[in-house]
Amino acid sequence: MSEVQFDLEAAEARLVEAGCRVLRPFRGGARTYHAPAEPVAMARGVFIDTETTGPDVAVDQIIQLAVIPFDYARDTGQILRVGEALVSYEAPTIAIAPEAAAVHGISMDRLQGHTHRETEIVAEFTAADLILAHNSAFDRPMLDRRFPQLPARPWGCSYVDVPWRRAKYPSGSLGALLIEHTEHFFAGHDAADDCYAALHCLAYPLVFPDLPAEARYPLAFILEQLAQPRYRVSAVGAAFDLKDRLARRGYKWNDPSKAGALPGVPKAWHREVAAAEFESEMAWLTKDVYVGRSAELLAHVKEIPSTARFARAARG
Repeated sequence: MSEVQFDLEAAEARLVEAGCRVLRPFRGGARTYHAPAEPVAMARGVFIDTETTGPDVAVDQIIQLAVIPFDYARDTGQILRVGEALVSYEAPTIAIAPEAAAVHGISMDRLQGHTHRETEIVAEFTAADLILAHNSAFDRPMLDRRFPQLPARPWGCSYVDVPWRRAKYPSGSLGALLIEHTEHFFAGHDAADDCYAALHCLAYPLVFPDLPAEARYPLAFILEQLAQPRYRVSAVGAAFDLKDRLARRGYKWNDPSKAGALPGVPKAWHREVAAAEFESEMAWLTKDVYVGRSAELLAHVKEIPSTARFARAARG
């Protein structure tokens, strides 16, 4: 019997000619994405992801942490190089919720005898100019609780700070972005794999179907968010029956008496806005929440430094 030779590249070419999309499996790891022809002003970032005992930032614990350094161009947000992952495990003092174990597959037996590599983790953060995660509102509070000695650094989020929806992507989830933005796929839910996947997405330019001339690297949008002042606006005194309207607008409830509450923020619905959105947010509150009474006088406003974004504990 003669051997059948299969030409993968030719098969892919035929599929593309037939109008099909060819998706390739994503493999994470250290790599060089871009080598600029001319010297550029570089900066160092770290991308982090956590796997935890559960979803509660006030009580659950980090059982796996990945920290991946990367170099980027300050002016364009172009990802230049991605380094080796520092992966750290720790046995928790509470049980792993079954729902969490079903997602990441990490068992208590696997964690026995492990403690986080604190010295190395702190060193990576100290060397960084920027910290990123794909869900910083979750990962940042978890890190702050476990590693209060981490130095204050600006925080961004590759999920909320990049206008994926405006670029017509159906979802900002990592799995969906890999497929739609890079034509790769992966299973996910390992901390290091998730970091590499997110950085891979940031390495490809973001093209807007309606405004192709505005194509930019996704990290450029994060840096833009960090460059302008941000404010936490609390709709103090808002009527109870407006809670659904506030939630649809992106407001979240804060109760200072509860674990994980935001420091210095009153008991009220609140939302974070950039300086460019501040006036329109005040106008919306005046019209739709305070019914003609001035939001400038009634709402509680607090400026948020870039080093305190996504934090649930006071940071510099």
